[in-house]
Amino acid sequence: MTTKKLTIRQKLLVAGTLFGMFFGAGNLIFPVHLGQMAGRNAIPAMIGFIITAVGIPVFGVAAIGITHSDGLQTLAGKVSKGYGIFFTCLLYLTIGPLFAIPRCATVSFTTGVAPMLGDSGAEWLYLLIFSAVFFAFVLFFSLRPGKITVWIGKIINPIFLIFFAVLMIAALLAPGAAASAVEPVAAYQSDAFFPSLIEGYGTMDAIAGLAFGIVVIDVIRRMGVTNDDAIAEDVLSSGLLTGLLMALIYVVSILVGAQSRGLFELSENGGVALLLSGGQTCTAVLLDNSLGVQYSGNVPAASHILRAADGFYLLTDSTVERFNGVGEFQWSQPLSARPRALIEGRQIMVLSGNTVQVVTPPEQTASSGQ
Repeated sequence: MTTKKLTIRQKLLVAGTLFGMFFGAGNLIFPVHLGQMAGRNAIPAMIGFIITAVGIPVFGVAAIGITHSDGLQTLAGKVSKGYGIFFTCLLYLTIGPLFAIPRCATVSFTTGVAPMLGDSGAEWLYLLIFSAVFFAFVLFFSLRPGKITVWIGKIINPIFLIFFAVLMIAALLAPGAAASAVEPVAAYQSDAFFPSLIEGYGTMDAIAGLAFGIVVIDVIRRMGVTNDDAIAEDVLSSGLLTGLLMALIYVVSILVGAQSRGLFELSENGGVALLLSGGQTCTAVLLDNSLGVQYSGNVPAASHILRAADGFYLLTDSTVERFNGVGEFQWSQPLSARPRALIEGRQIMVLSGNTVQVVTPPEQTASSGQ
């Protein structure tokens, strides 16, 4: 009797589904920031990051399949029953309500809904309503796991990969600097491998792989594979395909991050600044390296926002404006031409077309004249 196994097309679909579960916004931000820190030492940084951000998650998925476990508790219960319960609860709390779940709603609300509310004093109420609707949709889809390959593997992933490819190709075709010319930060100058190894854990995929393994097994069984050995083989092969795709994305993201140092100075905490246009005013959103919202508020209309170590810059048609980390205006300087980019180092340089203008903050001007 022939044992049913997944076809190549089905394996690709399962791999795409697993990739969609693994890959979130943090998986894009962490490697880009790592590239900025590693600079010319990007290759050892890539190796260290991929070991913990790709290798361990794939091993976690494979462990569920190879051991024929019905779930994480069954696998962890091989140590002891009590340990199995404790470890399972701790893992799901970590990748669920204690960290990831609240962030999913708050970041979506801050970047997508808050700009339309203006200075409404009842923002907490809108956040509560948004969270209720948001998680109602999450519950709807979660209770229908049989459709997960359609929603994630066939719809969401292709759309994401197309936009991601366009973004990365555009960045690679117009690099800010050669990665080999970018000076690493102090922690990555002599040894970039081990710091990157630790950074890979920040994606939280190392522990998520154990939880996602049972989802993959369920998907494979729904495709008609019933033999445990065949399921284990399909889980492993699908996991490897997912790992290869994630590794490729991480390599490109780290490279782009290193090259971006020619345009943008590295922020102190690796955070992100978003500028959401709304007509006469814009909304500035500052995120830390865990995608937690540090600040969100209305600012004057601008074309660009750039994160600084303790605040952010706005580039308007004719000025550069500086704000601190809580959105308080600090200073403004007029420019001779419309700005395109800003580099903050020992000097603040604004790029306008083919010219570079050095901007001196008012406090520095005052102190030099005393």
